[in-house]
Amino acid sequence: MRNLTAGRIALIAAAIAIVAYLPSLANSWALDDISVIERNARVHSIGAALEAFFAPYWPPVGDGSPGLYRPLIILSYAVDWTLSGGTPWFSHLMNVLWHAAATALVVLVAAAWLGGPALLVVGVVFALHPVHVEAVANVVGRAELMAAVLVLGAMLAARRGRDSVAVVLVAAALLTKESAIVALPLIWLDTWLGRRSQRVGLSLALGVVSLAWLHLWHAIAGAMVLDGVAAPLRNLGAGERLATMLPIVLEVVRLLTWPFRLAADYNPQMIVPTTTLTWAGALGVAVVTALLGLALALRRTAPAVTCGIVGGAIAWGPTANVLAPTGILLAERTLYLPSIAVALVAGVIAAGVLERFPGQGRLALAGALLLAGVWTVRVETRIPFWRDSRTVVIEDYLEHPENYRAHVRIGFVYAQTGDTARALREYLWAAELWPHDPVVTVQAGGAAMATGQVRVALREARRGWALAPGSPVTAERLAATLAWAGDREGALAVAAAGRARHAGSAALETRYAALRREIGIDPWWDDLLAGRMAWLEGRAQAATGRLRTAAIHVPDDPPRSACADLRDGAELARNLLVEGSDRLADASDAACSGN
Repeated sequence: MRNLTAGRIALIAAAIAIVAYLPSLANSWALDDISVIERNARVHSIGAALEAFFAPYWPPVGDGSPGLYRPLIILSYAVDWTLSGGTPWFSHLMNVLWHAAATALVVLVAAAWLGGPALLVVGVVFALHPVHVEAVANVVGRAELMAAVLVLGAMLAARRGRDSVAVVLVAAALLTKESAIVALPLIWLDTWLGRRSQRVGLSLALGVVSLAWLHLWHAIAGAMVLDGVAAPLRNLGAGERLATMLPIVLEVVRLLTWPFRLAADYNPQMIVPTTTLTWAGALGVAVVTALLGLALALRRTAPAVTCGIVGGAIAWGPTANVLAPTGILLAERTLYLPSIAVALVAGVIAAGVLERFPGQGRLALAGALLLAGVWTVRVETRIPFWRDSRTVVIEDYLEHPENYRAHVRIGFVYAQTGDTARALREYLWAAELWPHDPVVTVQAGGAAMATGQVRVALREARRGWALAPGSPVTAERLAATLAWAGDREGALAVAAAGRARHAGSAALETRYAALRREIGIDPWWDDLLAGRMAWLEGRAQAATGRLRTAAIHVPDDPPRSACADLRDGAELARNLLVEGSDRLADASDAACSGN
């Protein structure tokens, strides 16, 4: 064991990670891989990825997109695509290599406190932890892998006094995944445990980088963040979110210590959200208190345990939904970096056993190999789950029928194949399991319209509007459903209300203009609406032309019902310096004077 240096152990652990995950090269694209990679033109060339560097991570769908900003991960997919011609196995290979790199860095971080066989245990546990399968075997999980590599690299650089390298790595990590915001507190933790003085210059530099990134994120995708909030967390205050998440602590601990029951996601009713403190929540408080107490008690005698527990808690923090709501209650991929807690604690236990029973090294090794073997079997049996979207959807549906999202996904599959009757059945089943997700009402309403079920379509559209009156998607769906059912006046009222609330929604603007034409409007009014629509689509010249035409033909005494449209049109014409904007303003005053 004398030649078992930290560097060699890191290489051994990385090799184990590669061998364990090589079967994932047989996987294809699954779930989010399809929209983010396979069908996303931005990742099909390096030039396109660079042109979209200041665009949100998700391709926009309709008027919205989850508010994420990850340009470096998009660039990494573009490099894959360019080198491989879009072959999935190459992207999976890159994921395996990123996982190997993260495993090696975990070993090097732990080398400050452990060595020899105990350090090898750290590397093997991290390499083979089954909770990592989602992050490694599903290509879009690379965001977790890259962010972990960059954050761990920044910790090592800061430990060795290479502050400029640490700052660059943290900046890159933030442009890879939002959860990398934990880099600064993790570096503080490592410095404190190493009994080194905190370097003010490094902290200030990392703070500036983090604030600059937050500003950039907000400017590019911040307005869309709420679009991606998980349905069970919408409209909850901080106290209610805390009550919801405390029982989930128990599931996190279970996944990290006994990762044999896995799932593609953890939505209701797999996890039953609650906004009041329950016995499970109280137990969650007790577990958190006990773990943090243990971490603080061992900070001098076993700093690796403190690093693991506190560092794991910090790493899970961005998705714990306490400071702010996110798009998930819980996901296995988000436990990738937090699982360092298990690896470090396992290493400390191994070191303690070997120190107390020096003659039982072979027995300890046999126990470690048994654990590694069991976990390897779980990894190998889980990797095929992520083979493709069909496999994930069907297997998750069969394994977890209590999960409402499993029914939503299978419903989408039926809808894509034209079986809208079965799609509707699955959507309605999902709504029975969890009736608080407005997205399900939109999907159910669409399927009901396709099958001619007027009553069901109207019920779902009205329920979606009640659940999310602040969403342009539910407003557009209700307007479309009312129009389809023959209530054009009601549809127009909903579209007008939604349009007033969501200025800039192209879908609502299109619906409103179409309804106006169906009901009958004057040509100048049509020009006014068309000009606004052209502006929303980025066609400024066309917008100017239609607004100029509307200004020429608008009557001196327009109808009162044109008040809102004239007011918006006049303001847009004034901003675009359209000739005749004053005439539109006068017409707006005339139409609105009696309202």
